[in-house]
Amino acid sequence: MLVIGREHSDAELAVYNEKKGFTFPLYPDKDRAIYSKFANSLIPRCYLIGKDGKVIYTSKGYTEEGFSELMEKIEKALK
Repeated sequence: MLVIGREHSDAELAVYNEKKGFTFPLYPDKDRAIYSKFANSLIPRCYLIGKDGKVIYTSKGYTEEGFSELMEKIEKALK
């Protein structure tokens, strides 16, 4: 999982990670360089990449149904 903090610094993301109790790294995108390549509205964005390097799932925003579908795709891809 790669989580990118739009418009945030390393220090801000470290505080956020600690507050939320996350154990995965967050990466800064202070100047929106990465964000501008993949999105211009609606966050979060999710891209699931298969073992072959191809995108097998994308989503915009968050819904419980979309999250369930993502989890199913992950399970399938891990087999």
